[in-house]
Amino acid sequence: YAAASPYVLTGEVVVRPGARLTIEPGVTVRSEGPGLRILGHLVAEGRPGAPVVLEGNGRGLWEGVVLEGPGAGESILAECRVVGARIGVAIEGASPQVQACLIEKGGIGIRVGGAEARPVLRGVQSLRNAGAGIVVEREASPRIEEATVAENGGAGVEVRQATPAISRSALRHNSGAGVEVVGVSPRLEANSIQGNRGWQVVAGMDGGGGSGPLDVSGNYWGTGEIEQVLAGLSGSVTLRDILDGPPPAGKPIEVSPLRSPVPTAVRGIQVLLAEAGPFLIESELLIGPGARLIIQAGTTIRLGRGARGIVVAGGQLVALGTPDRSIVLRSASEAPA
Repeated sequence: YAAASPYVLTGEVVVRPGARLTIEPGVTVRSEGPGLRILGHLVAEGRPGAPVVLEGNGRGLWEGVVLEGPGAGESILAECRVVGARIGVAIEGASPQVQACLIEKGGIGIRVGGAEARPVLRGVQSLRNAGAGIVVEREASPRIEEATVAENGGAGVEVRQATPAISRSALRHNSGAGVEVVGVSPRLEANSIQGNRGWQVVAGMDGGGGSGPLDVSGNYWGTGEIEQVLAGLSGSVTLRDILDGPPPAGKPIEVSPLRSPVPTAVRGIQVLLAEAGPFLIESELLIGPGARLIIQAGTTIRLGRGARGIVVAGGQLVALGTPDRSIVLRSASEAPA
């Protein structure tokens, strides 16, 4: 009850399967270190101007809220503020709803794990945490919608062998990548991903799963310049278009990726994506007036016997190699091209 607030946690509070804990709007729960472990049903619904506040005592991180197992699947956290927790909200094998909650100034904002975890995270803000804003792992498949994940000390969203659907969210100004992926591909759609200190997206698909490259089409990257977008992408990605402004107002700008063997001439603006290589040039690749070829870092180009290679004749070549991901041109055979 709000009238008895604040409540002080001196030991772990466990809500057993079949039990229910309701926290009213305006209640503050202050922990001396332990957390809330929910195996049953938690209803913590604040309202604008009267959020439910779950916080530590200011003398170190507390354990946060753990929603665990199928019994916690009908739990609801709405208009909550979770401050200073080791993991603000940890969802383990459960599918609760987390709506319009602010998770800030802790270790990790939100962590979702387990194949049975299919929660909806809508309108959440994960801000200024020391680690990642959101971690999704071990085959979890949450829906992350209209979230703001910003100014965290790690990646915005870190995905490890999981398949979240991330849409209409802002992932910005994190110290790591906006999205960092190992293994199975998430779905990214109509997001604004910009200003992160590392890459905007890192896709290390070496973790298995056979899902192919990460499709990052249909998102806004803080710019309408395709070469700037490509410069912020690392690893196994594919790209068909970018948005020219933040969603929902942003309109798509088509990206035209080439395939191997490449044609003899560039038409308009076309790109060579590292994931689609190596590329074979059988005779020449002409960049004529009005044409522009953009080559992503890490791309390999092979020249057939007698090939002239890339010929710039009035057009523009943008080669985006980096010290650790160079662009390689070499003969397609052992004999010189």
